[in-house]
Amino acid sequence: MPVPAAGPAPAPARPKDAATPFDPRSGGSPARKSKNEAAVKKEVEAWWVTEEALVKGKSFQAIADRYDFPLILVTDTMSGTPSGTVTTREQFIAMMTPMWQATPPELKVTHKFTTTVMSDSIVVVVDDYTATVKKDSVKGRSSATLIKVGGVWKTKVMVEAGWGDAPGVTQTTQTGAVNVAVKSDAGVPTDAGVPDAGTRAPAPAKR
Repeated sequence: MPVPAAGPAPAPARPKDAATPFDPRSGGSPARKSKNEAAVKKEVEAWWVTEEALVKGKSFQAIADRYDFPLILVTDTMSGTPSGTVTTREQFIAMMTPMWQATPPELKVTHKFTTTVMSDSIVVVVDDYTATVKKDSVKGRSSATLIKVGGVWKTKVMVEAGWGDAPGVTQTTQTGAVNVAVKSDAGVPTDAGVPDAGTRAPAPAKR
């Protein structure tokens, strides 16, 4: 009686602990690129134009609407100790209102924005700004990370150096993390200490 031909041998079972080969195109930045960087940059440029108009008009609630809370704030001290904190809408408004209200009418701020498009919903903007009151000018740099939420751009992260040991700011270390606590000129305690450099004025003098 003839013996039937043997079929192909079954593939050996894959070890349960064998890792799936990493595909760098399956996730992260290689897989999530902007479909139109130029269009995103135009949207962000228009966003900043509106932001400046609101600041000049001292429309505090409208300005706060343009942030995605909780807001992440990052700074450091003059000696170089970095710190970061998270603030709510109420805390942010309490901190910023005295500064916005104290902005002198003759203050002029010019900006040079450098926008890096991470994706169609995330951008990082570095602002090299010059603030001038009469003949006194200062230059500074800050950055903001904007995210697109429900089709609207909002600030999620603000970074500027040098605010960690500003007047009214105290630092405490807990489990290795530096927490920044601020008492605004309005006497409202907050836990955020990094105002937006490009739109702020110096805090009013204590009376």
